[in-house]
Amino acid sequence: MKKIVALTLSALAFSVSGTTLALAQNEIGACLITKTDTNPFFVKMKEGATARANELGISLKSFAGKVDGDSESQVAAIETCIARGRC
Repeated sequence: MKKIVALTLSALAFSVSGTTLALAQNEIGACLITKTDTNPFFVKMKEGATARANELGISLKSFAGKVDGDSESQVAAIETCIARGRC
């Protein structure tokens, strides 16, 4: 699973690297939005994404719903990421 997360984040890094972001010192950033912070699958996904982002020098912000099915928090997280220019 770490390989899948790493490959996904790598692909994201390549797609974001071609885009100029209005961040401090042209910092490259990405967002990870998961259903919850308690599901073991999403915990591992966040760990893998964080590790790969650190390797690539990407500023990763992660968000999660409060409970499974909390779509309002996820939509708010997407809107936050878009507003910050990270999507």
